[in-house]
Amino acid sequence: MIAKVQPSKRKSRSSFKRLLNYLTTERDPDTGKSLLRGDVVMSYNLVGIDTAAAEMKGVESLNPRCNDAVFHYELAWPPGERPSRAEWIDSALYTLNQLGFKEHQYVLVAHEDKKHFHIHVMVNRVHPETYKAHTPYRDWITLDAAARSLEAKYGWSHTPGTMRWDEDRKMAVPASKVERIATRSAQQHPTGAAAQYEHYHDEESLQSYIRREVAPHVRTLLTRQSASWEALHTLLAKSHLRLEKGEASGYPHRPTGRRSVFVLMQPVVSSRIETCGVDKVVADELERIAVELVRS
Repeated sequence: MIAKVQPSKRKSRSSFKRLLNYLTTERDPDTGKSLLRGDVVMSYNLVGIDTAAAEMKGVESLNPRCNDAVFHYELAWPPGERPSRAEWIDSALYTLNQLGFKEHQYVLVAHEDKKHFHIHVMVNRVHPETYKAHTPYRDWITLDAAARSLEAKYGWSHTPGTMRWDEDRKMAVPASKVERIATRSAQQHPTGAAAQYEHYHDEESLQSYIRREVAPHVRTLLTRQSASWEALHTLLAKSHLRLEKGEASGYPHRPTGRRSVFVLMQPVVSSRIETCGVDKVVADELERIAVELVRS
């Protein structure tokens, strides 16, 4: 089970109305008409789904110091694991309570339009009675601990994260550095824009493709005494990728195929790979690189 907080809008304020429309409606591909989507559950202090966004906006307006009252996160289960309605509602309420949002206005929306079942939780950070804005401390750790507790409660499969379940103590505890490193390669979750792309398009991003198909071959290449930049360029070209010199000594990494992608790599000292032949910096960067993917 994965719990993820969605980032707030940077260029403009988040909108309850815009987010709720995205979560609960979709366009019919044939008629173009707006259709309802998802299973919706609301907090007791909201009147109805048609007025929910306006009600939450009204409460937000009573705290002029709050710049953005929208708090949005997701709970996702692995493919093949499907909680019952009572279970996913209980999971959402438990995470809301752990984050300190128990009495706040919220809307839960369950989706099954991907390979994995997931729910969205839209919360108003402004309390409907005190009008104080609440910002959870280290929300990602709180949610990860809540996920471990829910996995143990319902017997769901364990997902590696910053927290792990201690069966002896019956509680979620921080995973050690050794444990995090041991599970990182197996976990291989996409990050940044690549994670956003895979979530909304339900297909593999370039980042995941590089990790799965390209990085292992780069590692093998860099263990050879004959390793060179020419050999690296040849290897990348086989995967329809090209490494070019970029601004500030960085390396834009562009595809030569049909997809429009921009990957910015950290600076790499060229002399090390040419003289030593075993520099793993390039392979490591290929694994943890941030991808900005725009479909052509």
